Amino acid sequence: EFNQTHLEGEIPKERKGSEDIRDLAPYQGEESRRISWKHYARSGELLVKEGTEWNDFHLKINLKLPPDPKLKEDYLSQLATQMLHCHRGQIPFTFEWEGKRLGPSHEANHLRECLQELTLC
Repeated sequence: EFNQTHLEGEIPKERKGSEDIRDLAPYQGEESRRISWKHYARSGELLVKEGTEWNDFHLKINLKLPPDPKLKEDYLSQLATQMLHCHRGQIPFTFEWEGKRLGPSHEANHLRECLQELTLC
């Protein structure tokens, strides 16, 4: 669950001054979410944020079927695509439906369980 209220690259008031060039390192194929897009926009150089913990970040996916049955298949397809994107990007996600919950995880078995639940809808 992402509960930050600031935009990417913006330094929250409580962290002002803590993210400068000393907190950055050259990009060497790390996860793209670690890239400092603010610095890339300014300099064109890909740098990654050092020491940033991403362990608390995960995407929450809630199943809320649309009232129109004609839209159900597209909706389920979009959820499956989002889950696959998270898995490939190693982004932990939680899947919630009808009071049940799977995750958070980005592992293959988690993806498989979530997709299996989608097929039962």
